[in-house]
Amino acid sequence: MPWVTEAGLSLVERRRRVAVLHQTCSAIVAVAPQQRPRSLGAFANFTRSARKISTFTVAPSALLRHFDDVPAELVKHPELQPSCVEPSLLEEPPAILPHHVRRQWGIQKESVAKGDFTTFVRWIKTVAAVARTYSAEEVAEALAELQLFSLGVNREVADFGRDMSEAQMLELLPRREHLPLRPGCKQHAVQVHYFVRTVPMPAGCTGAFLGKGGSASKRLTSQLQGIAAKVQVFSPPAVQLRLHSFGGHTKLGTVQLTMRWHRFERTRPQAKMAMHHIQALVSELHQIVAESVASIYRDRLTALFNRRADRAEIRWEACRAYHEARLLERRMKQASPNDSASRGLLLPPHGVSRQHQSGRKGMARQRWRAAMHQKRKDLLLACGELGLFQAPCARLVKQHAGQLDACRAANGLSNRSPPCGTGAAQRLMQQLSACNGETALEAMDKFSACRVAADRPIRRPKHLRPKPSRQAKRAAAIGPTALGISPC
Repeated sequence: MPWVTEAGLSLVERRRRVAVLHQTCSAIVAVAPQQRPRSLGAFANFTRSARKISTFTVAPSALLRHFDDVPAELVKHPELQPSCVEPSLLEEPPAILPHHVRRQWGIQKESVAKGDFTTFVRWIKTVAAVARTYSAEEVAEALAELQLFSLGVNREVADFGRDMSEAQMLELLPRREHLPLRPGCKQHAVQVHYFVRTVPMPAGCTGAFLGKGGSASKRLTSQLQGIAAKVQVFSPPAVQLRLHSFGGHTKLGTVQLTMRWHRFERTRPQAKMAMHHIQALVSELHQIVAESVASIYRDRLTALFNRRADRAEIRWEACRAYHEARLLERRMKQASPNDSASRGLLLPPHGVSRQHQSGRKGMARQRWRAAMHQKRKDLLLACGELGLFQAPCARLVKQHAGQLDACRAANGLSNRSPPCGTGAAQRLMQQLSACNGETALEAMDKFSACRVAADRPIRRPKHLRPKPSRQAKRAAAIGPTALGISPC
């Protein structure tokens, strides 16, 4: 494209030539193929207005330097400042323009001296422009170099866009950039389009989507913005991501993709093709965000699955060790000859209630508690009969006969005669004799630890105390020996 990229061209001149090429092609595409020009003369007449362009790239204040006796208020007028035009697009006025405006200054000088700047400011803003008219030959050659026009014999243009389409025009032409085509800040009205897409955010994925300090979301936004910058439109759209959470980062939420696009395309074919590109871009960006959220959700599900698998393995190992220990304990009990006697020496805890509980399993539990209560009662009764609630036998001088028998049985010595007492005491002696050694001595120590002080009787008032009879007093004074009753 030597005509557009010719060496020594300024930025504004390059943009003017590109704009003329767009205007020319738009004018040709707007009509039917049979109505398009077929010769260079017809092309020149058909594109007469399209090959003309006026850009307001001259600062109005630059024209005031060519006038004399200009008031200072007019020089500092806000509407004459070059703030509405990009600094890189400003250029010096053409040589013929100061001569033209100097003549008008002589006419409006008196009104300006009186402080009436409105008419003069409006006029000088409209003339502060650079007008260009390009020849049909150079425009046709430039389009032929872009392969929009076909060349014939002797490198002359043979087809002036008869088969050209909108898609081909937008694909082969260079992108059109902004140019101030209206005076002052009143440029062409730019239409702003907003495209909003929503992606559901699963629970627990908010932190991974944002990243530390928002780094992950910023990285995704910059990636989307880089893709949007490559779209073939006049002004690339701006991309923004917003996260909405309902009830905290562990709850469900949504990711809102917002794309704002300033449409500078003026002709209908350009606007239609640009809208097609933007809609395709929105679909692509929406798919990228959805895939990013889905990837985060898959990673979270995988992490949770691995965590549950690790916990299940830990629990399985603990259960395996527990069952192995129980199996070993069961085998040891089966191999032990005195397992039943050892279980008989276990004293149930204090406070076992025999109260019945409702439910299908309540009856079995109540029977078990009643059995434990009865076992504790029988063991304590047997310990009381044998005198095991006293201090250990090694530290006493006077010892109960039953206690001596229990100590002998615990040490593995046989008794000379069966002990006196109830069946519970005899059964306890048999169990101590069967579990001689450390188990029996440990059980006796636990029995000794269960001794408690007797409850102090409640003293009643004197008139409510029971009075013993005369016969009871006589019997207490004589004693049981006088009555012929043996102590055991």
